[in-house]
Formats: sequence, structure tokens, C-alpha cells
Amino acid sequence: YGCGNGDPNTPHGSDATLAMRADGNNNDVCNSLYRFDLSFIPPGSRVLTARLVVKGVSQSNAARLYFNAYDLYKPWDAATATWYQAGTGLLWDAPGADGAGDHPLLPVDIGIFSGPAEYWGWAGAYITPLAQRWVDQPYSNLGLLLRTHGNPVTWEVAASEYAQSRFRPALEIRYFLPSGGATATPTRTATP
Repeated sequence: YGCGNGDPNTPHGSDATLAMRADGNNNDVCNSLYRFDLSFIPPGSRVLTARLVVKGVSQSNAARLYFNAYDLYKPWDAATATWYQAGTGLLWDAPGADGAGDHPLLPVDIGIFSGPAEYWGWAGAYITPLAQRWVDQPYSNLGLLLRTHGNPVTWEVAASEYAQSRFRPALEIRYFLPSGGATATPTRTATP
């Protein structure tokens, strides 16, 4: 969705890949946003596991890229979100959605991109408590922020518009239906 250097005012919601970049000084330079529609899960269902899966398709060097997965507090628009704004006329509390009003202090999980991207490049983050809350309180589903840190490296990550659908971001979710129903088949959901 946005980078703090180069093009901080450009939205990337329709791009096939999203840059995720850290500068090596534990500063995020490019982060990404994700949101999944869970309305297909019946109310009252119990989420057993929910894992965000993202695929790095290229990298600037052989370094690993670390990220924290945060619940978002602020609504955002994929078509207009940038490093500075969640949407037209709605600023993040701090650039890169890094303010106290943008996400909680602690991440729900951490993830690592490690390569080489053409052979590996998969990263994931378990977000089970968030998915359960999103099922119980659909209005609270404002999505996720993946905030980078660590090594000086850029990973291009497949977005929901990526040509090869198997590499697009997905939320792998397993749940029990309400009233003791059978466990639903694990479902990969696409980003909107």
C-alpha cells in the first residue's frame, strides 16, 4: 500500500506486487495492508486456526525480511491508501500506519520471508484471535498491517491482482460450525 521513500503519496492497491522493505536499522520503509471477507463463516462458529499466507516473488538480496502482523484500528481504502493516508482525507496517526490510533502496541504474530524467492519465499502469520473476533464482530474487521523490520532488503510480494492466483495472499482458516457441527474444510480466502 505504501512506501516511506520514493513514492509515499502513491497508492498501490491495484498493483500486482507490493514492496515490503526494511532499512536494516529496524525501521520500516514499505509495509502492506490486507483485509479478508469472512462473511461466509456462520455467526457462532469457533475458529480453530487462521493463518495469513503471503508469497514473496522477488527480493533485492539474499537477506531475510521480518514483519509484525498487527490488527488495524482505522478503516482504509485499498484504492487510495498511501504511506500517509488510510484513504482520501483520512490520515494515519503516523506515517506507515504506525501511530497509536492505527494499531495496537503488540503484534498478533511475526513472520519471516526467507529465500531464495523463486524456490521458497512463503511467509505466514497466525491471526486466530483476530479471525475469531472478525467472525463474532464483523464490523471490527479493518484488516491487517504487515510492518517490516530488520535487514536492509526489499521483497516484492504477490498481491491479490497477481497473475498466478496460487501466489496471491490468502487466509487459511479452519473452524467449527455452531451447534457442534462438523469441522469445515480449510478454506483459502482471497483478498478483495
